[in-house]
Amino acid sequence: MGSLLTVNSTDSYLAACIAGLGIIQAPRSGMLPSIATGDLVEVLRQHTCEPLLVSLVHAHGRTVPRHVRAVMNWIAQLFTPHLH
Repeated sequence: MGSLLTVNSTDSYLAACIAGLGIIQAPRSGMLPSIATGDLVEVLRQHTCEPLLVSLVHAHGRTVPRHVRAVMNWIAQLFTPHLH
């Protein structure tokens, strides 16, 4: 799909939408603050995409060190509420 604007960061993507340069497709959880303030208006909600898988990857090994597992668990706790 052709476009008049190309960006390379999510901040630019969001700013272009707020500036009225078009509509965007983005994870709803990241847009909620802008929707709440009225900067963005949600459209076509009935046409949402399938959720993307999220994976945490660590270096290959038979056992995962405790500190790596602790960080992985912490990240999972932070993100899980936003993935549903």
